[in-house]
Amino acid sequence: DPGRQPHHVGRPPDKAGRAVYANLPVHVSAPAFGSAAGRDRTGVGATSTERLVIKNADLTIVIPDPQVKLDAIAAMAENFGGFIVSSNIYQTYASSGELVPEGYISIRVPADKLNAALTQIKADAIEVRSETQSGQDVTAAYVDLQSQLNNLEQAERDLQDIMEEAKN
Repeated sequence: DPGRQPHHVGRPPDKAGRAVYANLPVHVSAPAFGSAAGRDRTGVGATSTERLVIKNADLTIVIPDPQVKLDAIAAMAENFGGFIVSSNIYQTYASSGELVPEGYISIRVPADKLNAALTQIKADAIEVRSETQSGQDVTAAYVDLQSQLNNLEQAERDLQDIMEEAKN
């Protein structure tokens, strides 16, 4: 909001009197497994294949205090049934020469919580510098792994039958 007066937390303005803010790159991954959201049903012949899509979102937001925002994003991820993949807080120099903290966080949330997570992450940002969303269809890999599992389970049953016959 251009009319909103930005405020800074814990950092004085730079030498020119401007508030100093930090970038916070955020990566959100939302696996479709275990959730109906993020799945597309596609009819194939007489059967229906459920598409499994992993959704990803990458944001760079400008916020007054990276540590506070990292903590809030981490709590949000846990509340949504997700978790932190990685996070980092570090110091960098602004174009004015001032030392400012920056951070990075990568989280995973269930696919049905992705939009709510993005909305909450952007809610109190001063600026959203970039936002990219993508999806990766992992249906074929899932079907292949499921087939391998079924074959291994059948092989296990066959070996148990052979062992039972050998005992008798």
